[in-house]
Formats: sequence, structure tokens, C-alpha cells
Amino acid sequence: MFNQKVRIGFILAGLTNFCIVVFSQGYSNSLGVIDPHFDTTGCLLITLWGAAYLSIARDYARVPWLSIVFGFEKLLYVSRWALFLANNPDFEAIWQTDPLATIFFRIYGLVDGLYCLFFFYAGFSSLKKQDI
Repeated sequence: MFNQKVRIGFILAGLTNFCIVVFSQGYSNSLGVIDPHFDTTGCLLITLWGAAYLSIARDYARVPWLSIVFGFEKLLYVSRWALFLANNPDFEAIWQTDPLATIFFRIYGLVDGLYCLFFFYAGFSSLKKQDI
């Protein structure tokens, strides 16, 4: 039961990353003009991370350190989000030109923060079960 829930978490994480296709309007540079971290290449890389999460959904317990790497990757995005919010407190101008981007920039750090905790939990739980 526990393993199945964690597997579903990896699948949801992967599918969540694929949502970047919608928010970036098909990998256009719409997010990149607001934050260069999310240019076309950055959005493609987010999709690749999502594919990586999906690729280990069945075998995550065998590669606990990879889950921990995923946790640090998400932590990086959360820290970037915090810096973005600190430097862009007013979303009104973004909303006027791109409401979808505004929604993305308001929520992605929260979502990534939850997945960060999830990946650390999956990795460290698996390590503990392996007595490593």
C-alpha cells in the first residue's frame, strides 16, 4: 500500500512537470521573457525532469539517492521562486499581458516545495528500509 502511494506520487510529479507545456504555451518563450530560467530550453528541461520521475516510479526504492537528487532539484526551483517573488512583488503588469504566466509564477514554487518534501521522504524512507 505504501509503495503504491509513493509510485503514484512519482507519476503525479512527472505529469505535473508536463503541465509546463500549457503554461509556456507550447514551449514558446512566454515564460522566459518574465524569468529567463523558463525560456524554451528551461521548459524542455522541466519536461525531461518529469520524464525522469516517471521512469523510476516503479523502482524508486532501488534508487533512493536519485529521489534525494530530485528533492534537491525541486529545492533549487523553490529558491528561484522565492527570489523571483522578492524581486517581483507586483503581478498586476504580468496579469495584464499574460494571465496564464501569472498563475504559473504564483504557484510553481508551492507545488515544487511539496514535491521537494515528497522526494526527500521517498528517498530517505527507502534508505532507511535498506539500512544504508
